[in-house]
Amino acid sequence: MPRLIDADALIVEIKTCLWDWESVNGIMAKTVLNQTITDIGNMPTIDAVPVKHGKWVVVPDEVFADSYFCSVCRNEPIVDLYGEYCLSNYCPNCGAKMDKEMCNE
Repeated sequence: MPRLIDADALIVEIKTCLWDWESVNGIMAKTVLNQTITDIGNMPTIDAVPVKHGKWVVVPDEVFADSYFCSVCRNEPIVDLYGEYCLSNYCPNCGAKMDKEMCNE
């Protein structure tokens, strides 16, 4: 499984801590590259949650306004002060990224 690292922290470490750049000029590039690869392997990982992808599913209603729900958690989106659904880019209930095409059920 791939592991996620903090790239910004890695850059700071390479620039400030891991290398004495004044002495690197005399070292062959392959040695520098191998040491950099080792340094990357030693970097701490970050916690990350895989992104869930979903879509807003519309339930047509001929009498009242259509209703919607998340295809991942099946919960409805937030309703504004006027009773209209706020179909955001993310589900407010489960956090799924709503980047799939909206569909009718």
